[in-house]
Amino acid sequence: MPQQPRTRPIQTAAVGYQSLPQSLREDETLFAALAERLGDESGTAVEGCSFRLVEVLLSELKRYIVDDLTQYLDDNDLEAGETNLDRTWTIIKALQQGKAVAPVVITLNDSGEVELLDGYHRVTAHHHAGRTATLAYELILPESD
Repeated sequence: MPQQPRTRPIQTAAVGYQSLPQSLREDETLFAALAERLGDESGTAVEGCSFRLVEVLLSELKRYIVDDLTQYLDDNDLEAGETNLDRTWTIIKALQQGKAVAPVVITLNDSGEVELLDGYHRVTAHHHAGRTATLAYELILPESD
């Protein structure tokens, strides 16, 4: 039986790093995750990354979902005085009100599994808002020789 695709393309044309939403381009945590994934200590390769907008099922991201919202989530990128619970509830409310939320950023590992590079709060919020999928920018890795 053929394996089901892990993601569903929304846009077929790839976009460069500079075409990502400003909130993602300014995210230092995302930049560091991309540099690490690319093995690029200087960060110069990040500027040349390509992404495509896809829809990904939350079932592909279940290992990143926090069921108990009082559990710890990485808080390196929180504003002063903001808690993980505050951040996640803000996103849940936005989703419930039909507001746009920035796509998460993913890549496929060598086994074809979806890895979350950025968007832990957003993935958990989508789950708690009753969603079954989320939009994501999928990092398109260069072909290795």
